[in-house]
Amino acid sequence: MFRAVSFCILRFIFLILSPPFIMERFVSLTFLTLSLLLLAGCATQKPLTEAEQAAQYGMTVDNFREQKAAAARMGMSFEEHMKTMQGDSSEGHDMNNM
Repeated sequence: MFRAVSFCILRFIFLILSPPFIMERFVSLTFLTLSLLLLAGCATQKPLTEAEQAAQYGMTVDNFREQKAAAARMGMSFEEHMKTMQGDSSEGHDMNNM
């Protein structure tokens, strides 16, 4: 009886430690770890403040707010509005001279 139980236990241990199970567990744990690290990295990013966004576009905060409000009035995102403004300035239009 003891011999049969010990054989079953040894066979179970062998099955657990056999290469397909080890590889499957390694891949699963690696995927889980990388997923958790990715989620943790995304959670630490905070949105930019208006001052940071204005600096990113090379504007003052007041000018940034005006452009943002103008984009909202036209039903556009700020980025779309800035692209159209850059397109207008390349065509020779100057908003300050209108």
